[in-house]
Amino acid sequence: MELYAQEMRANDEELEQWAAECDSLAGGLKKQWYPAQPGMEMSKSDFWELIAGAKKECGQNMDASSQWLAGQLIARGPQQTQDFHDILNGYLNLSYQYGLWTAASLMCENGCSDDGFIDFRAWLIAQGEEVYMAALADPDSLADVEAYGGCQFEELLYTGNETMKHLTGKDAYENTDPDAYKALVAELRKGITYGEGVDYPYEWDEVEEYLPRLCEKYLEPCAVEFHLKSHHMSSDGEEGIDFLNQMAQRLADLKPNALTAYKALLEATDCKDILSAGALMDSLDNYVFSPQYSSPIEVAKGELSLILCEPDAATLAPHLNLYQYGQALIEKCGGVLTPYGLIEPRGPHMSPAERVMWGAEEQGSERSFRLQAETEVNGLCDDAGQPVQGMEESPQQGGMEMK
Repeated sequence: MELYAQEMRANDEELEQWAAECDSLAGGLKKQWYPAQPGMEMSKSDFWELIAGAKKECGQNMDASSQWLAGQLIARGPQQTQDFHDILNGYLNLSYQYGLWTAASLMCENGCSDDGFIDFRAWLIAQGEEVYMAALADPDSLADVEAYGGCQFEELLYTGNETMKHLTGKDAYENTDPDAYKALVAELRKGITYGEGVDYPYEWDEVEEYLPRLCEKYLEPCAVEFHLKSHHMSSDGEEGIDFLNQMAQRLADLKPNALTAYKALLEATDCKDILSAGALMDSLDNYVFSPQYSSPIEVAKGELSLILCEPDAATLAPHLNLYQYGQALIEKCGGVLTPYGLIEPRGPHMSPAERVMWGAEEQGSERSFRLQAETEVNGLCDDAGQPVQGMEESPQQGGMEMK
């Protein structure tokens, strides 16, 4: 008996550890079998744990995140998949707030439409519970969150429904019980603290005061009105019609060459909405348009004719890879070839070659200026921009690829 008692005392630590593990397991079982809402197997804590798991495992890869979540839901079965779908949509509805929409208009490229705001809220949920709750308390807190993927996560919206179809053949939207969903949303609402003014539809000139850090991070002064009012257009029909009328008049007033340049700019920026189109019209003077260029080869030939005399350009051209040279020139100037011609930003610090091309003020004689442009294009300038060797002396050392 004494030996037995000694052995039991020696195992006290193991017994305590075993008891702790049992308590932990019991807590997990209780959480699984006694969820927050009657008839559900997934609690809101379970939901946020899944979201955090996807973020941890997949980072900013949203395709991988949706696939990871689908795999987790398949393993958990139809009921938890339905619960995930309902909880996600509950949080989506609870985050439909004008103040957050204004923040999304700043963070998303080209503003934020109705559909875009849905995708933004899905992206916000994917950042985790802490970020989601903080954004509803203060949308300006999103200035601390790294933006990626256009701040839109459309795939997350369909993860629960597509997984439910895979498991049961049923549609999760149709399978949602309206009364149970209403009770779920009321329960989820208890955990949210809405900040002051988050439900207010801000005008563009009020936003900087409401969201100072987001404005400092994302706002482009040249497109203030268009960028910030995008989500008000659909809800204010009179204002929208006035804006369209103004745009129509401005288009009618454009000269033919400016209109073609504007079309090229719309094509180059892949503009898809009227508000961004208005902002681009305002910035048209910030771009240089060259309708004579329709291919990289033509850009290369045009450059050669400007930095060399015609006979030299004609002699050199057959020995160059004009396509690659033209591509390099377009990339250097940040331009885009469109069906209308070449469009490029008018930079504040143009190189000598660019100043010759666009007819800006020349310095020095024509011959010395062309030589400086020629040597800069071919990589023959030192750090101060001084030519180190002229092409006339050593043409084989130029920066252009020879055939």
